[in-house]
Amino acid sequence: MEPTPEQLAAGEPKGLTPEMCARLRGETPEELSVDADAFLAEWSPPVPPAPVHRSGGPRGVDVGGGSSSGVSVGAALYRARHGKE
Repeated sequence: MEPTPEQLAAGEPKGLTPEMCARLRGETPEELSVDADAFLAEWSPPVPPAPVHRSGGPRGVDVGGGSSSGVSVGAALYRARHGKE
């Protein structure tokens, strides 16, 4: 189906393709424009949610890499801090 010049005039400024414009319904340019807006509202892809930026926050001197890290070192720190020697 070929769009009319009126359909093209209502839909192209809103980003509709000629195939989409051919689907517009209305008797006046205003009605065609309203139908183009309704078409866009119904068929536009959903907006993805904004990304969530998470931060681990500052790390203490006993957290993180280094040659003195590991489970045994952490266990020794726990025992020393909590009097479990």
